[in-house]
Amino acid sequence: MTETANREIPVVDDDQGVRDMLSTFLEGQGYSVEVCKDGESAIEMIEEQRYDLVISDLRMPGIDGLEVIQNYKDQYENGIGIIITGLATVESAVDALRTDVDDFVLKPFNLKHLNGILNKALELRRIQEENRRLQEQIKEERDELKKTVTVLEIIKSIALKMNYNFSFSDLILLVMKHIGRVVQYDYAVFVDTRQEVIFTHSDTALNKQQKIKIAKIAAKTLKEQYGFGKKIKNYKFISDKAATHDEELPEIKATLTLELKSGEEQTGIIIALGRDEDQFAEVEQEFLEQLSRDVTRIFDQFWNLLTEQKHRIQLLVDNLSDGVVLIDVFDKPAVYQAKHV
Repeated sequence: MTETANREIPVVDDDQGVRDMLSTFLEGQGYSVEVCKDGESAIEMIEEQRYDLVISDLRMPGIDGLEVIQNYKDQYENGIGIIITGLATVESAVDALRTDVDDFVLKPFNLKHLNGILNKALELRRIQEENRRLQEQIKEERDELKKTVTVLEIIKSIALKMNYNFSFSDLILLVMKHIGRVVQYDYAVFVDTRQEVIFTHSDTALNKQQKIKIAKIAAKTLKEQYGFGKKIKNYKFISDKAATHDEELPEIKATLTLELKSGEEQTGIIIALGRDEDQFAEVEQEFLEQLSRDVTRIFDQFWNLLTEQKHRIQLLVDNLSDGVVLIDVFDKPAVYQAKHV
C-alpha cells in the first residue's frame, strides 16, 4: 500500500456525467482525480493506495456509498469521507452519521460550495495530523526525560550506597526499583547467575503460592531463552508493601528479558513479567539494554575505585602489628588488620 499526497481524490459515482463534471472541476482546482463507476472498484482502489479524502455517491448498484466510506474508514481512521446524493432521506442521513461520514452533500450541488467543503475538511485533517504529531513528539520527549532522570537517580544511588559490602545483586535490586518508573512491569525477577540467587520485586506482597508460581515462570524462561538449567534454591522476595493477601496471581502474558554482562562474563538476567500481551514495547527493550550497559560500566568503575582504595589502605597497614580502624561517614567502621585486608 503506497502513500500519496492529500491532493489526490477518488470520486465514486455510477453516473458518468457526475464523474466527468466533478473530475473536470476538481482538476481545475488543483486536485488529481481518480474516478470509479461502482463501489467494488472503489474499494479495490482504496485497498491498494491511501487517500486522505473520498467522495462517493450514496445510491449505486451493488456496494453503495456508505459501504465504500465504511470500508475506507476501517482502513484509515482519520480519512475524510463525503457522501453526495440526490435521494436524501432521514434514514439515509442517520445511516451516514452511523458510518462516520464527514459531510453529506445534496444534488444538485454548487461546485464552489463543494470545493469549500473539501478545503475545510482537508485543513481540519491537516490540523488533526499536526496535533497528533505534536502529541507524539511531546510523549517521546517526556519518555526520554523520564529515562534520563531514572539513569541519573541510579547513578546517584550507586554513589551514595557503594561500599566494600555492596554486591552486584545489591546494584540490580536498586536498578529494578528505579526502572519501574519507565517500564511498567507487575513483577520483576533478577537472577544473579554467579551467586545462583533469584530476587523477585513486586509492588505488593506475595503469598507462598504466588512466590512459587513466579519462581516456576522465571525458571522456565531461564531454561528456554538462556539454557540455564541449574536448580536455584536461594530465593529472595522483596515488595514495597508489607501486607500479605490471598489473591490468585494474575495470568502472566508478557515477559521482557535482559541479559547483564560485565565484559564478556554473564553476571545476571532480569525478567520483567506483565499481565497484558503488549505490555512491553520495543523501545523499552532498547532502553533496558542501554541501561544495563551503562549501569554495569558505572558499577565496574566504582568497584575498581574501591578496590584501588582498599589496596592503598592495605599498603598503609602492612607494617602495622595491630591494624587500624577506618571510619567512613557513608559507611560502617571497618577494622583492617595487617595482611588481612
